[in-house]
Amino acid sequence: MQKGIVDGIVRKEMNPCIISVLISEVLIMVIQREIFAGYGYDKKAAMHTCMSCITRGMFTEKGMQILDRHIEEYKKMKYDYTI
Repeated sequence: MQKGIVDGIVRKEMNPCIISVLISEVLIMVIQREIFAGYGYDKKAAMHTCMSCITRGMFTEKGMQILDRHIEEYKKMKYDYTI
């Protein structure tokens, strides 16, 4: 996070320690407690939505452009998990 702040990707007012705790708690909430499963959402969808909220809140415009490029590249990739 410190490098992201220095590089202008993460907003300067973000506290890396607080963000780290927030991400850890979200991981626990989604994966271990399965809170969203009770509402009919799978872990992948819940994690994607939660992490999108966190990252979009902490990134600068430059960071958002980088994130959006990565998301578009990911969408173009095709995975074949068949064995």
